[in-house]
Amino acid sequence: MSREYLSRFIGERIKEPMLEIGPYLRPYISKDVFDVCYADIRTKDEIYEYYKTHNLHGGDMPYELIADIDYVIEDTYESAVGGRKFALVFSSNVLEHVNDVIAHLIDLSRILTDGGYVVLAVPDKRYTFDYFREVTPFRDMLDVYLGGTVNSLARLAFDMAFSYHPVNEPALYSARKVSFADVVSDQERFDKALELYERVRDEGYVSSEHNWVFTYESFLDFMRDGLRARLLPYSLYYADNVAQGANEFTLILKKDAAILRTPNAAKARRLSSCAWRRKRALSIFERAVLDMVVHHACGLQMAVDYRAADEFEAQALHVLANLIGQRRGRGHFLLGFPVVYDGLAADIAP
Repeated sequence: MSREYLSRFIGERIKEPMLEIGPYLRPYISKDVFDVCYADIRTKDEIYEYYKTHNLHGGDMPYELIADIDYVIEDTYESAVGGRKFALVFSSNVLEHVNDVIAHLIDLSRILTDGGYVVLAVPDKRYTFDYFREVTPFRDMLDVYLGGTVNSLARLAFDMAFSYHPVNEPALYSARKVSFADVVSDQERFDKALELYERVRDEGYVSSEHNWVFTYESFLDFMRDGLRARLLPYSLYYADNVAQGANEFTLILKKDAAILRTPNAAKARRLSSCAWRRKRALSIFERAVLDMVVHHACGLQMAVDYRAADEFEAQALHVLANLIGQRRGRGHFLLGFPVVYDGLAADIAP
């Protein structure tokens, strides 16, 4: 389903102000229909020159097809838009390129209205040229956020150049018809990767390749840990795995600054009082599991080890969300925590 739901979700907000990041040739949200602005790190002229220089799309791209850019991001989105607020920010195949994922998401939260949404489409490494690369752990993203940008990005740039697969065809990856021999057979690969590493380290050169590597599950792990660390002012409103024949998963984050200051027990009570806002009826068994989660979560304020308590609450909510998602066979609609650890649901199923 993936983008089908995103289209409906965006369409329901046709009169609300929106921002699309990195529209390039094919904006997902049309200015002919929506109140939308476009943002990019390059001007329209710079985008044209970039595509020509790097021979993208054959190096032959009609200038008039490039979207007009309303906001050029030189520092932060907050400073670029000059105090304007948006009800929705759409970002497709952008997050993996940014220098600092955590700072980027925090920055976007500052240009959202209260309760606004960030709608994301993110490549899953299992269906792209990142196939043989390791997923990026939370610690690496935190390291960059806390000030390790130059050396960390140099390392990530090296990983991309050294380990990417030379073919970008989702069908091949889905069928597992790729070989690591395609990577190691390139005898010049190390020298090129080392050259890129040194450029990023010494000159501050910013690679346009994938700095960050995700799968659907690893991104949800990132959201979980970002919430545990009280860094991300979002709840995870919706998440959907990679659709057949596609190479990306989709998510909707809802701005919720209260997450950064609400104690776990109070958060659990708040979630239970408005549980499953999409008004889907819960079965007797699902209600029993929800009651169990809330009962334990509300007792977490008595816990001595805060970190263990925090992880227990997150795990319990993961189990419940997975259980309902699996039993109903639909994308996961969540209120505050991501869906992870699919195997846990089986452990408590009747």
